[in-house]
Amino acid sequence: MPAGRPDPYIGKLFAERFLVLDKLGEGSMGTVYEARELAVSRPVALKMIHRHLAVHKRLVDRFRREMAITARMDSPHSVKVYDFGKAEGGELYLVMELLDGKPLSDIIAQSGPLSPERAVHIGVQVCEALATAHALNIIHRDLKPENIMLLNQRGETAGPDSIKILDFGVARIIDTSDEDDEAMKTMTKAGSPLGTLPYMSPQQVACEHLDHTTDLYSLGIVLYEMLTGAPPFACKTRKQALNDHLFKEAPRLSTVRPGLPKGLEMTVHNLLEKEPPDRPQSAADVRAMLKSSAPPPGHGSMGNVSGDTMVPDDQTDPPPEPVRRLPPNLAAVPQSAFAAAQPPGGETMVPDADDEETVLLPPVTHLDAPGGGKVNLAALAAAAQAADPAPAEPEPVTLIAPDAQEGPPWLALLAFGGVVMVLSMIAGAGLMWWFIR
Repeated sequence: MPAGRPDPYIGKLFAERFLVLDKLGEGSMGTVYEARELAVSRPVALKMIHRHLAVHKRLVDRFRREMAITARMDSPHSVKVYDFGKAEGGELYLVMELLDGKPLSDIIAQSGPLSPERAVHIGVQVCEALATAHALNIIHRDLKPENIMLLNQRGETAGPDSIKILDFGVARIIDTSDEDDEAMKTMTKAGSPLGTLPYMSPQQVACEHLDHTTDLYSLGIVLYEMLTGAPPFACKTRKQALNDHLFKEAPRLSTVRPGLPKGLEMTVHNLLEKEPPDRPQSAADVRAMLKSSAPPPGHGSMGNVSGDTMVPDDQTDPPPEPVRRLPPNLAAVPQSAFAAAQPPGGETMVPDADDEETVLLPPVTHLDAPGGGKVNLAALAAAAQAADPAPAEPEPVTLIAPDAQEGPPWLALLAFGGVVMVLSMIAGAGLMWWFIR
């Protein structure tokens, strides 16, 4: 629509049922408006399919079949479809529930990469919606952050980051036996593949036959963007998209954002495999892989990466230092009691069995206890030592002085002879004194 030209639907009554209030957004398939269904006074989202697509009869027929099946989807993570049809003016339209929230693309643009825990939480919900759709043979074909709405929920039952996926209404049914399948392929090739280039699978860019693994590839791109802040391939033309998605490998997450859980990195890169058989084969499998690769509680947060502490899986925290605790009877003594036992001079002495200065303090046997009475410090010290005994000291080693060491045997004999001689001389002197007297 040219700039400055008023929107032809806003403020008007559409299909004699809906009062169009405002324009919410525009995509590759159509324009979405906020409207009110007058008969039931219900706010709705009204999507108008682009006119250049609505002129193809076979596309209109396929759209009607797709809407009939999509309306049967029953998932808490997909938008409810209330009605669909073709207006008198030729417009194809789709009536859906009106959501209150923000697209995931806005969250990433405003806050940057998400924490691994938050990315996994959102990815698990996307898998649950895709599993429901794939069970009905519906593929989304345009899964991207703009189509993932984070709801503003209120009340006690509201959970953080509850999501709903938009635009299942433009999905294509997997039906290779459809008689107009070749015509639809030819029409797609004549224009351009439906979808958004940075999020397309290689098969989608090449306009090949698609199965449900194309959505899983797109989910891998979305997870990559949640964790790094940008998709792995910034392709703006179909030629770039063909080269990137078919031949280039996405940069490893560990090089773009070191410290991510290895299981989560492996899951994302498995989803980005070029060939469908090499990817996980179901949304349920991907859900299980994501849940098993989720960081443990406390590793991340439900917020964004800023402020989170990232610890690589191959690193472990050192064990905490042991805490020495006082026994209950000693812990109950107030600090003021210990202060009373300190020597004058203002220095604080902390009792320690290994501190000689503490041992030299004047002995204090009793202190006043709260509420009267005395506290026996000797008993408390004995209890503390029993609760946290000091390490046993090594046994003393007896050293022999050099002059006391053993010598040769003849020295001992010489010493013995000297002693005998002295004793003999004393005895002889005694006898002589006795005879003289």
